[in-house]
Amino acid sequence: MLSLHHLTLNTGDLRTSPKSEVAASTLSTMEQWLKAGASKNRVPLPRPLYRYLADLTVTHDHNLLVTVYSPGQSFSGPAIWPIVSFGVCAQGSPQFWEALHDVHLRQPSLEEPAAPWCAARLYGPITEDPDSLTWLADFERCCAWAWIALLDEDRQNKLATPIKPPFIH
Repeated sequence: MLSLHHLTLNTGDLRTSPKSEVAASTLSTMEQWLKAGASKNRVPLPRPLYRYLADLTVTHDHNLLVTVYSPGQSFSGPAIWPIVSFGVCAQGSPQFWEALHDVHLRQPSLEEPAAPWCAARLYGPITEDPDSLTWLADFERCCAWAWIALLDEDRQNKLATPIKPPFIH
């Protein structure tokens, strides 16, 4: 069975996640969310996480980059803070892997895992929203599996029709 390699870039923690960990209903919800929000900014996360926002970027080689923002307060009023960015790669991409790294976070032992993978980088403002740590890794994995499923669906559709679905840019 295919497994997802889920890596936290800040710590080097690696977890293997089988697709069976994601309920079919969750996968469906995440697929709909990705289709509606791909390549858009400040998209609310699916319920019950809708108070959080995300930027979704699809790369030219069909990788997904998601940055999640937490609502908060600044001296001038309401604000949003980036708490994590994560990349999803179904086929392997050294260029995408390199793009996810920050020179200061690089760990010598971190090599691109076998595809498919999801690599996350936590940002400092996450300490202002510690509750997000209870669901964030699960959200990343569910999002990754949904993206992989959409790519698989797209590949199958290409056999029948040359038209790309609107979520691939």
